[in-house]
Amino acid sequence: GMGLEFRRVLFRSVVIGWAVGFVGLARVVKWVFDSNYNIAVWLFIGLIAGMMPSLFKEAGKKGRPVSAWITLAVSAIAIFGFLFFLKNGQSINTQPNIFWFFICGIFWGISLVFPGMSSSSILIFLRLYEPLAAGIGSLSPGIIIPWIIGMLLVLLVSARAINYLFDRHYPIAFNLILGFVIATTLVIVPLKFNSVTEIAFCIICFAAGFVIAWLMDKLGDKIKPKEEETPAEA
Repeated sequence: GMGLEFRRVLFRSVVIGWAVGFVGLARVVKWVFDSNYNIAVWLFIGLIAGMMPSLFKEAGKKGRPVSAWITLAVSAIAIFGFLFFLKNGQSINTQPNIFWFFICGIFWGISLVFPGMSSSSILIFLRLYEPLAAGIGSLSPGIIIPWIIGMLLVLLVSARAINYLFDRHYPIAFNLILGFVIATTLVIVPLKFNSVTEIAFCIICFAAGFVIAWLMDKLGDKIKPKEEETPAEA
């Protein structure tokens, strides 16, 4: 009927709008990285840090048993240690190619399925965020197609398993993610600066990123439906 047709048109408009916005954002991201890598990374660290208070609160929504704290600590230390070893051992060579853009899609898919997960920091660490953003911004099929395939693969394979994990072991599952987000963010912190001016811009961008993420989170809380009050479906 007319209602179904209207919903299809609306859905198509939303998807097109999201795609156009996303391509536009990818171009902005590429421009920021091209302008100054350090400043761009500090902006992303600010955005992730701004999400942390809300993530921490969300992780404790169903209680914080000792096992949750242990999971958080082990997850953060193990992932940070592994990435630090990779960073300093020069044992990883991520040439931007179809395989690595497929891996980008997998990380992106994981961040869509896991609540609160961010794939940005791990992609920045692998030096794949810039080429991915450039490829999306220029609508390059060789980049977009493997990226989408990787994303869809994760969504198809893991969504049900992850839902099960969160239903049965919520504190452990969420703190595992929290540890991942903390570790992948700490490992990309740039500590070498070219000038005092650059340091000042990095501080400003970190603060701006933090405030933007914090405000977006507050706005999200206001417009979020009260799902806790609706009875769970069998």
